[in-house]
Amino acid sequence: MPENASGGSSSSSSLLIRSKNPRRCQAENPLKLLSEFAGPALRELIDATGNSRGFLQSGEQKALHTDRVLLRAGSPDEIAIVRWIFESFVRGKGETDIARELNARGAVNHCGVPWNLQMIGRILRNENYIGNTVYYRTSSYLRQRRVINGKAKWIRKEGALEQIVPRNVFDDAQRIIERRVRQHLSSDLLLKKLRVLQLRLGTLSADAINRAKGMPCASIYERRFGSLRKAYELIGFAPPGDYSYIDTRGECLSLVQQLAVGIGARVRGADSQLIAERTGGCLALKDGSFISLRVIRCWEHPQRHCRVWTLRRSAKQHPGIAVLVRLDEQNKVPLDYILTTRDRMPERPLIMTEAVVRKRFRNRFRRSTDLIRALKRRLSR
Repeated sequence: MPENASGGSSSSSSLLIRSKNPRRCQAENPLKLLSEFAGPALRELIDATGNSRGFLQSGEQKALHTDRVLLRAGSPDEIAIVRWIFESFVRGKGETDIARELNARGAVNHCGVPWNLQMIGRILRNENYIGNTVYYRTSSYLRQRRVINGKAKWIRKEGALEQIVPRNVFDDAQRIIERRVRQHLSSDLLLKKLRVLQLRLGTLSADAINRAKGMPCASIYERRFGSLRKAYELIGFAPPGDYSYIDTRGECLSLVQQLAVGIGARVRGADSQLIAERTGGCLALKDGSFISLRVIRCWEHPQRHCRVWTLRRSAKQHPGIAVLVRLDEQNKVPLDYILTTRDRMPERPLIMTEAVVRKRFRNRFRRSTDLIRALKRRLSR
């Protein structure tokens, strides 16, 4: 880091906000890092007069509205890695071979994990390396899912960043990518390649497909056949493990939505708009708390030889009430509804038998109407 950076950072420590979760802070930053996978970009803090306050560290954000954050290029070693990736790709080397060679050379990215196909592909498509910034690729509104916008809606600012990759090299890389996308492989040929790989390895996975030389990437199979599991079925391969939860995911979501509509219509103070979460959803209450709705699937424990339900704590901990919908053996209809609080949710995944459920949760209801009636009584206290 330059000398003025360290001095500016110490003098402006009171003007920074340090996040308790640096990874979350980086994920919420709308700016695209210039060296996204080669290493952390330098984020320089500029005051209203144009003077530098130093460089922000990981997890730090500006605190003054008048300050600005400018992205600077990474170290010379990081820039050399990015340029080598583009030049190697233009000369005919594939993403997998590039990642394999970087790992063999011991080149480290800012994530601290080995290079892979997806990392190289994202670098090759990133316009930040030719000095452009592109905004509005995705959009998300309050309580709505993220939407991927078409290229016609993108907002592009050229020359906003320092260019570290020659424009002609970047354009050649884009032409290779577009030509490869237009090259259409028949479904029969895709399945033939997949069958040959399965016979050679004895098993299949997304990582194995991406690592195999001469194989289309796993995302192509997902787009062509709907999912990797459907492609596996067409070649007669059954992956180990129980993936039936994928087939019932839509039914579980519909069940949560129906329950949310019933609660929103009959419980005073509850918002009828469902806030979607990975394992269910939640409803906001007027007092600032939430009603969390979770679906718990049933599965057969191989050692205990009985039905069990796995209760996992959600990543987003909203204060308030939790409603657990326990499914039957076929995971089709609700077995019962459990009313509890969020602070009673386990810290770690809890495998529950029928006896554990009865001992741990007393407020269980067979019908959703009984659950809603109990919710109204609890909220009216």
